[in-house]
Order: sequence, then C-alpha cells, then structure tokens
Amino acid sequence: MAEQKQGGLGKGLAALIPSGPDAPTRKPRLGDSAADIILGNATPQPGRKGGDGKRVKGAPTIQQGSGSQSSKKRQATPAPIGATYREISIGDIIPNPKQPRTVFDEDELGERAVNQPAAIFQSFTIPERLPHFDGEEGQLRREALSYAINRDEITSTIFGGTRTPATDFTSPVIPGQTDQLKGADVLKYNPEKAKELWAKADAISPFEGSVKISYNADGGHQAWVDAVANSIRNTLGVEAVGDPYPDFKSLRDEITNRTIDSAFRTGWQADYPSLGNFLTPLYSTGGGSNDGDYSNPEFDSLLKQAAGAPNPEEANVFYNQAQEILLKDLPAIPLWYANVTGGYSENVDNVVFSWKSVPVYYEITKK
Repeated sequence: MAEQKQGGLGKGLAALIPSGPDAPTRKPRLGDSAADIILGNATPQPGRKGGDGKRVKGAPTIQQGSGSQSSKKRQATPAPIGATYREISIGDIIPNPKQPRTVFDEDELGERAVNQPAAIFQSFTIPERLPHFDGEEGQLRREALSYAINRDEITSTIFGGTRTPATDFTSPVIPGQTDQLKGADVLKYNPEKAKELWAKADAISPFEGSVKISYNADGGHQAWVDAVANSIRNTLGVEAVGDPYPDFKSLRDEITNRTIDSAFRTGWQADYPSLGNFLTPLYSTGGGSNDGDYSNPEFDSLLKQAAGAPNPEEANVFYNQAQEILLKDLPAIPLWYANVTGGYSENVDNVVFSWKSVPVYYEITKK
C-alpha cells in the first residue's frame, strides 16, 4: 500500500494517510483514511481553491483588521492541494462511548489501575458563631450532622469511587496517619445515633431555620453538596440545602470577612508530608486558614508539643492526640479524601504513586 504524507490536518496521529488502489473502499468516517479530508459536502466550497490551484468562482473574501486597515482583504486559507471531499452523513459518525470520561474504569487495567487517596482532604466548616452550633447544643448538632452523612454512598454514587470516605482530618498517604483514632466512629453513617443526638440538642434549644452549606458554583461542587444536604434532610427531618455563590472569590470574600451566615465547603491539600500541615493552619487558635475561628487550648498545647518533638514519629503521637480532640469538637465535618486515578502499561513494573499524587519515576522498572 502506498502511503502519502499529508500536511496540515495530518500532522498529528493521522500523519500517514493511505492512498492508491489498496486504500479502503468502505464508507468514510471521521478520522478514516478513505479520504484525505472529510467534510460535510461533496464539492469544494466557495472560498477554497480547486485542484488546479485556481480560486473557485464566487469565493468570498475575509475582512481583516479594523479602522484604517479594514479595507485590506485576504483569501480564505486554501485546503491542501490534492485534497478530496467526501459527503458524510451524521449516521456515519461513530461516537466514542468512553468520552467524556466521568467514571474511572478500573476493569480495563486490572491490577495496573491506580485509585488511591491523595493528600487532599475535603470537609465543610461550621463557624463557631452560628446560632445553635456553640456550646453543648452545638457539639450535639455537629455530631448529629456527621452521623447523618452517608459518605460511602456519596463517594460511590456521586464520584464513581474516586473519593475515599474520611477517617480523620489528614490523609492516609501522610506518614503517621491512622484510621484507629478514638472517636472516629462519628465519621460513620449512623442515622439512629444522628436522630438521638439531634433530639438531645432540641431539648436544649429547638432548632429553627435550615442547615445551609455554601459553595462556589463555578467549581463543580453542586452534586456532592446536594447529596450531603439530602442525606442530612432524610436522616434528621430538617431542611438542609446547598447555598451556591457565583464564584470562588464571592464565597471566599464572605468567609474572610466573617459575614457568611452558614456552613461552607473547605478543604486542604498538603504542602509537605506532615500531619501537622493539615492541623496547624486550619484549627490552631489564630491559624492562617482557621476560617471557622475554632479555638481549644488543649488542642493548641498538643500542637506545640508535636512541633517540639525530637523526631517525626514522636510528633505524630501528639498530632493524633490532637485529632481526637477535633473528633469531639468537630469544628469542621470531615467528608472524604480525593483520589489519584491512573494506570500503567504492561511493559513496566514497580509503579508507585507518592504523596504528591505522581509516580515515583526513578523506581519504575522496564520488564
């Protein structure tokens, strides 16, 4: 089979286009080699040049520029010389059923698929100043909300298994993280416990209004916020809704200015692989990212002891003790960790993704 190299259109994956007597004779499809260029018309269009390089009669010109240069004209860009045009019907276009890819398909790769937590933690924060969410009543309601969220169902249904339900306030890829913290059961779906705690809080002060979770509408968060709100509403029988802001700046402005009157989505991606990087900025008194204004002297003391520990292993003991305080106070409601998803070829081995969510390239070996 003769092969003809084509310029322009064929510079990418279709750089070599078969031609000659052995070329395919079936109906052309987009991307086929049965025609050099496939367009929606069988004859050259006005504005293009014919096979002899002459301009087609009636071809329009294109205005270029503005003002004093508006009188300048140029011809439309010609098709490659020798191009042929085949008519194609919409029925001949075969879509790729895997695009857009909305669900990670692990079956195709089997054991070579990677779908594991990343150093990214997602939550929603409940400011200390909100009515019904401070003191003993507030602690009961925070626990009730956490128990009312079906994290397993949401991460499976909304995210197609590309999120991992949270068991703490950090990430499983950080050294020293554990899913055995005292009090971590509050992060498991338990509708009966949620109702019991909400009723105890109502005995202190009947709840009025709704549970709102604010989020920026330009970030693709509506589906999971609505799912969390539905889980709370269906479990506790209270009005729970998402509260969208038009963009990230609008949301952050109100959070920073402390004018927001609801819970709001929050998250953290590690700057370096330490439990402290997830805890100190977000929950220490006066922390730079402590948007909920949480403050607990015992928690702060444990952070200081961790910072002064002689090695990371001893520091992690203090950090995890501090996390157990967070699991009681719940300044934010942990939801899940974002996952890194990927896969690798049959031609390589020892593919491991680091805490940065990228492969450790120097450890990869070729088979």
